[in-house]
Amino acid sequence: MECDRTAATLERSEYRLRLARALAEMPAVYSQVLLDHFAYRHPVKRIARRDSIPVGTVLSRIFTAKRLLRAAWEA
Repeated sequence: MECDRTAATLERSEYRLRLARALAEMPAVYSQVLLDHFAYRHPVKRIARRDSIPVGTVLSRIFTAKRLLRAAWEA
C-alpha cells in the first residue's frame, strides 16, 4: 500500500517535470495562454480583453499551444 502511494507520487512528479519542461520550451505567447485558460481557468473573452486581441486569436493560440504541448509530450 505504501509502495503504491510512493510510486504514484513519483509518477505525478515526473509528469509535472515533463509538463514544466514542455511549457518552458514553447514560445511564451502559447504557454501563457495555455496556463491562463486551463490552469487558471480564465475565460477566453477575459484573456482577449486583457491582451487587447480578438477572441479568435486567443482560440487560435490555445489550439496551437495544445498542438505544441502534444508534440513535446510525445517526443
